[in-house]
Amino acid sequence: MRKNRAGGQLYTREIAVEKFPMPVPETNSKDTIPVSSLYETDFYAWTQEQATLLRKHQWSELDLLNLIEEIESLGKQQRQELRNRLSVLIGH
Repeated sequence: MRKNRAGGQLYTREIAVEKFPMPVPETNSKDTIPVSSLYETDFYAWTQEQATLLRKHQWSELDLLNLIEEIESLGKQQRQELRNRLSVLIGH
């Protein structure tokens, strides 16, 4: 099982993909670097590519599996950060 950028474990979310049956492309919009490879090798470039695709409403070009995992991970990180800060605040 892989770990995401925050160190948490990644799980396959088949249900989420079934709810949004859009094809997941093998390459980015420039057809030069496979999206999954870009995600693994240059996370910042991958995020910029995904943001551009979202702005242009190019839904079929999105790297849905990794995008879903990152959004879930970000939400969990933010929630944990809030918990940590509240514990410090309550502790004082």
